Amino acid sequence: PLLCSTVALNLAQSYDIKGSRVLLIDLDLRYSLLALADRGATSVLNGIDTVAESIDRGEYEGIDLLAAGPQAPNPAELLDNVGERLNVDALRSQYDCIIVNSGQMSNRTDVFLASKIADMTILALRSGMMVSYLETLKQLASSNELPRLSLALCGFDAKKRRV
Repeated sequence: PLLCSTVALNLAQSYDIKGSRVLLIDLDLRYSLLALADRGATSVLNGIDTVAESIDRGEYEGIDLLAAGPQAPNPAELLDNVGERLNVDALRSQYDCIIVNSGQMSNRTDVFLASKIADMTILALRSGMMVSYLETLKQLASSNELPRLSLALCGFDAKKRRV
């Protein structure tokens, strides 16, 4: 989870430096590391809070954050119709860039449900793990299940020359 969250946060910071209005939505409802919060995506998806009440504008300077929120016993159920339930269309009119952190591919259902609100999907892979995920990556690329699939290769050691 740390690798995915780090890539999402670094990408958000890059857009912020560029002057974009950025919203980072943490939909890693199983193992969120971005921020522990009493309210967030889970409380919005459960109908307890509104998106406006749940966005944190102070955790990361220049980046608004919708944290994952309290631990949810049923993440996949909560992520069903996530775009409508978070009112993503309205959020798109308020922000130049919305980045969604959705967790690990080991929870494929969560990733696929969260990707429904994404214009692009970036999978973060630690160097040395690419070979073990090669077949999965080929299947994902050919199936078009994840929009505009890209990879972020992290921890590459040029001396070892392997991915």
